[in-house]
Amino acid sequence: MDKNVTSAKPKLVKDGSTMQEIKLSLFTAAVSVTLRVTAPVMGLFLVGLGIDFLRQETAFYAIVGAAVGLAVAALLVYLQIKQLKTKGQDPLINDPNGALESKSTKRLKEKK
Repeated sequence: MDKNVTSAKPKLVKDGSTMQEIKLSLFTAAVSVTLRVTAPVMGLFLVGLGIDFLRQETAFYAIVGAAVGLAVAALLVYLQIKQLKTKGQDPLINDPNGALESKSTKRLKEKK
């Protein structure tokens, strides 16, 4: 009985990352965005609801808290996207030609 065994080597994509690393990175980004949106909106809504309860008013401060929470969430998501863009453009991370390698790394490659 012959079993079709795939190689143990992970498949690499264009930049040298494995598919598993990419999936993990996407999952953590999705969880991070979810928390960055949910926490400020719900937190500030509940703070506003508490203020409304203490002042014996309608849901005015709860709505204001939710609106401010949305603004804070938008800012946090914007900052996360900006960080990912600058990380993707970093020449030390994405150096396809190896032009920024250290001298010792170049010497080791030359010896081989």
